[in-house]
Amino acid sequence: MLAWTTFNSTFTSSIFSAATAVVASKFHVSSEVGTLGLSLYVLGFATGPILWAPLSELSGRRIPILVAMFGFTIFQFAVATAKDLQTIMLCRFFGGFFGACPVAVVAAVFSDIFDNRHRGLAITLFQ
Repeated sequence: MLAWTTFNSTFTSSIFSAATAVVASKFHVSSEVGTLGLSLYVLGFATGPILWAPLSELSGRRIPILVAMFGFTIFQFAVATAKDLQTIMLCRFFGGFFGACPVAVVAAVFSDIFDNRHRGLAITLFQ
């Protein structure tokens, strides 16, 4: 389940690239502005671990992952139902911010769950 959350958050990063031309034409902007949705997601992906990694050390791994996956889901629904370009851009950033949690925390969860003998296999399958 943890590997699945990581797969979803990384897959959502790249799947938007197929829709950049559609977004650009629907909102009458250039293709560069359409690509901004991808860039803002990656920016959220870069800033998210600043919060999620220390929070997982202080409050345990479960709470940050649950909060982040709830936020990630909400913002993905918001992108799917957005009526304007601003909503898409903001929700893409926050989707990346919340989606960064599994990338930053799941490897640590696997190191907590598995002993030294099985950890390598688990993390290899995870990545």
